[in-house]
Amino acid sequence: MESPPQSKKLMKNKDVSHMNTGAETQQHAENGDLFIQHSKSTDFSQSSRVTGNNSCASPSGTVYTSDREEGALFGSETEKKPTGIRLVVIMISLFLSLLLVSLDQSIVSTALPAIASSFHALDEIEWIGTAYILPMTAFQPLFGKVADVFGRKETLLASITLFLVGSGLAGASTSMIMLCIMRGIQGLGAAGIAPLVVIIINDMVSLRDCAKYQGLLGLCWATGSIAGPLVGGILAENAGWMWIFLINLPIGIAALFILLIFLRSNQCGHQKQHHQRQGQVNDEEFSLWQKIARIDFVGTVLFISSIMCFLLATQWAGTTYPWTSQIIISLYASSFGLLAVSLTVSWRISHDPIMPSWIFKDRTTVALIIMCVAISMAMFINIYYLPIYFQVVNGDTPARAGIEVLPYLLPIDVLSVLVGLLVSKTGHYQFTFWIGTILIVIGGVLQSFLSISSPTMDQVLFLAVTGTGIGCCVQNFYIAAQVIASRRAPKEVATLVSSISFFEYLGFACGIAVGGSVFSNLLGHLLRRDTALPEQDIIRIKKNPAIIRTLPTELHKQVIQAFSGALQWVFVALATCGTVAFVASLCMTPYKISCEEEEEQDANSNTDQQAI
Repeated sequence: MESPPQSKKLMKNKDVSHMNTGAETQQHAENGDLFIQHSKSTDFSQSSRVTGNNSCASPSGTVYTSDREEGALFGSETEKKPTGIRLVVIMISLFLSLLLVSLDQSIVSTALPAIASSFHALDEIEWIGTAYILPMTAFQPLFGKVADVFGRKETLLASITLFLVGSGLAGASTSMIMLCIMRGIQGLGAAGIAPLVVIIINDMVSLRDCAKYQGLLGLCWATGSIAGPLVGGILAENAGWMWIFLINLPIGIAALFILLIFLRSNQCGHQKQHHQRQGQVNDEEFSLWQKIARIDFVGTVLFISSIMCFLLATQWAGTTYPWTSQIIISLYASSFGLLAVSLTVSWRISHDPIMPSWIFKDRTTVALIIMCVAISMAMFINIYYLPIYFQVVNGDTPARAGIEVLPYLLPIDVLSVLVGLLVSKTGHYQFTFWIGTILIVIGGVLQSFLSISSPTMDQVLFLAVTGTGIGCCVQNFYIAAQVIASRRAPKEVATLVSSISFFEYLGFACGIAVGGSVFSNLLGHLLRRDTALPEQDIIRIKKNPAIIRTLPTELHKQVIQAFSGALQWVFVALATCGTVAFVASLCMTPYKISCEEEEEQDANSNTDQQAI
């Protein structure tokens, strides 16, 4: 059988010595098949194009061929991208899936008192939120790797199914322990849904169009965050708290069946990347057990254990246990020790690590990770502690406090869409990080001046500044990740995007924990310093702020001042996060979404007509 012209061109050019430093690279063809052998010693800085086409070397020295070339060499494996009504239906289903994940982060907040009364477990109520966010954060990198091996569609459908099972059983829970376990199953499903929705959209559209859809994803996410407390309160009051979980079932089942019917595996980028790493030809040669064996389970378990220890320590430090307590020190020590072992196993033993080493060797990628964590921390510090300011310091009702938070949430919602459109039009995203992080710093500093006597207009303005800054940045993490991966390691786009999603949720968890630690420690200090309250009453006030209303006028004012002072330092922590993010943004290489990258990404999903 005669090889196609493009394949011939690849086989003729056998001189690829410019890629390696002392490493031998060899190409030969047999019956139209291309084999590439290489040494693993290739340095990242020496990665370059091969044969003048779209092949490139990964940071580990692996030679990757573009999917356009693969189409010529191995035959057609992908179909044209969905368009028209089919694309609209798929996108709506993906947005609904992400909406459920976003909704479940905040929907329980207004139902917590009802749940606590039902199970008589007010002292355990914090675990309803923690049981969801811990697995959601820790397992995201694993789902990205599983998607690389088994396919995007299959992994997404499994994740949605897991989420729905957890939702149904959470609504049927008969104890706090059962509810927390089911929330953990929900979080496990959400850990797959969140990154895979982004990855699949990236597979189906060009990088420029992807910016538009990232904006819509931001709108979807913000809508869930805003609507969650309102929907949860209405359901808990009128239908029972169990319906805040059961409401997921009809929406999730509809999205599941639509994706099952309309989304095709070969339209959402199940790229055959692993056989290329080994110089093999056809991924179909791998059996199911061989595919499973290629997942780095040992490194993954160690990595997840490290993250769980870190999040638990950060959650408990300064609140449940003192910072210097033996359990907090042990958890942090275990976290860093497990992390070191997991990275050693993944990078030195595993052939397919959950997070490739190049992610932490590239300056731009590391800067993106730092910025992602810092901005996510700032975002959730406000989401969790602004309601305390409005309800305790201003004395507003929960419903009014929900309205007063809108000047912060609405700019995030609107800017996510507008910035996505702007990036799509200009091809530049770096300037949005610079502007956004500066506004976060300014907004955080302004918020630190909020007090009992702050006028409403100041509150609205200060929150709008911070919200605008976060809105400029929050959805561009994924655009930046896709562009960086397309230049550094084209076959690792899914891995990097899922890693960024993981670090974003890690930032959410750390923001809640760090904000809580700052607030709790400073509140206790200020109450002891500025009031004559006994220690027992201070502990009661920290657990139940409603007691403040029963205090005498003068003591009431002193306690409110203490709350205001503690929250001011929480907002200083927010400004500090913005500062760290701004410095990190300056360390990033300002890439542009180029036409060539769009063409390469198009080739990753379109059918190549020159099959053997």
